[in-house]
Amino acid sequence: MRRSKQHRCIGIDFSGAMDAGQRLWITVAWWSGASRCLTVESVRSACEELACDPSPADTFPALVDFLKSNHDAIVAVDAPLSLPLPVMTSGWNQTVLASPSRFPAPESLRQELGETKRQTDRETRTPMAPGNLRLYRQTYAAIVHVLHPLLTARAARVFPMMSIRPDQPTLIEACPASAIKHAASCDQLTLAPYKGRTSGHIEQRRRIFNWLHTQINLDLSPKEQRIILEDQGGDALDSLICTALAAGALSEFGQPQSEIHSREGRVFYRLPDETPVVAASVGST
Repeated sequence: MRRSKQHRCIGIDFSGAMDAGQRLWITVAWWSGASRCLTVESVRSACEELACDPSPADTFPALVDFLKSNHDAIVAVDAPLSLPLPVMTSGWNQTVLASPSRFPAPESLRQELGETKRQTDRETRTPMAPGNLRLYRQTYAAIVHVLHPLLTARAARVFPMMSIRPDQPTLIEACPASAIKHAASCDQLTLAPYKGRTSGHIEQRRRIFNWLHTQINLDLSPKEQRIILEDQGGDALDSLICTALAAGALSEFGQPQSEIHSREGRVFYRLPDETPVVAASVGST
């Protein structure tokens, strides 16, 4: 049951790897605009949240079913949900619906995309183009194995290319890396690597967590905090940031979107209002 004046927000740090179920992380939370509070229910790998095997063949159908069941959620996905406009000559919707036949393998998508960036990639300083050598498998999996079955079943909306319906989940593309870069440009955070196992990586994850905690009120258990800080890949932390970006996108719903964003897609990277609040920090251990 939906809570009064709260929005269900889900953050997905996506993966197109062969062990996707272990690398893909999901944070489920509730956002209250009145108290600027994100109440976190869970931070788990897909294998844990979806009770699936790590293989793509098991993970992606389970994820699609999970999204269908969260019909009132705003879902922020850290993966390209669109392609550069020159590749989508038939429009975004038709490109997604035709994607399995047009792109029979990740390499065929990579061949068409190359290193071409979308307008939104340039605007938000995303680290890589959708067809980048390090990203194209993720792009392929998100569009062919997640968006295609959702659109075929008419079971989700993807904003801003589609209008929003209250009886279906709303997916947006989000980028934690762009959010962190933006925070650094506002002198809220110092950039440093946070994906790794060293004490320096752990400390930077702590700094990023504390930064997020000063921008919005975070309500989560000590266990979830520990999971976020100790996850060496930074995937748990990224999924948490995605959840906050889902909350931040709420103010955009119902607002006019530019033509290029409506046709080619948009990356969301801003937190709700971006008005700092006083919050406690997580100290070093």
